Amino acid sequence: MNASCINGGRMMKLKFDPNELSVSTRTEIAKEVSSTEALMVLAKDEEVLVRRAIAEINANVTVEVLKILANDNDADVRRGVAVNKKATEEILTMLANDNSADVRWGVAFNENTPKYIIEKLSEDIACREAVAINQNASAELLERLSKDKIESVRYAVAKNKNTTAEVLNKLSKDKSIKVKYAVAMNENTSIKSLKSLIKDKNGYIREIAKKSLEN
Repeated sequence: MNASCINGGRMMKLKFDPNELSVSTRTEIAKEVSSTEALMVLAKDEEVLVRRAIAEINANVTVEVLKILANDNDADVRRGVAVNKKATEEILTMLANDNSADVRWGVAFNENTPKYIIEKLSEDIACREAVAINQNASAELLERLSKDKIESVRYAVAKNKNTTAEVLNKLSKDKSIKVKYAVAMNENTSIKSLKSLIKDKNGYIREIAKKSLEN
């Protein structure tokens, strides 16, 4: 099979039989190969590492190949598709209903995921953190997630660039040091909130808040 791959910024033509190559070699080829024929063959490779490399790493992967991998038996491969920026709305919609929480998490994390899917996944306990991380999450959605019982979700909200100063002010009073740290670091945090954090009982939080005020 002839395949084009990148080596040191140069395009190379390779001819290989996948069955004669080691798993590590096939995986490395899968990361960079650009030939449609090679991508299709490697997308059906028996080794998960090879298929995952195409799904998650290969910048040349086509939508056609992603559709094949979106139906892969292995959840790690499907998750690779879920986080891929080339995944279409059709693919992401299908994977948003995947049985694997890791796959749904990947969809929630993908910044190309349509907002109506992000909204739906915000109701999924396994995906709320990923939704809060997503830089396309709306301010309204982030406000709702800021009240989540799970610390990692509130922490992600506190870090998100779309979180409003009002929500950050409320999170500045959070019981979690991690959440207050993220608030102190967020550029949207108001001077009022930072001045409040300067008086926090935790010395580290006071130091970070002071530095943010000075910048």
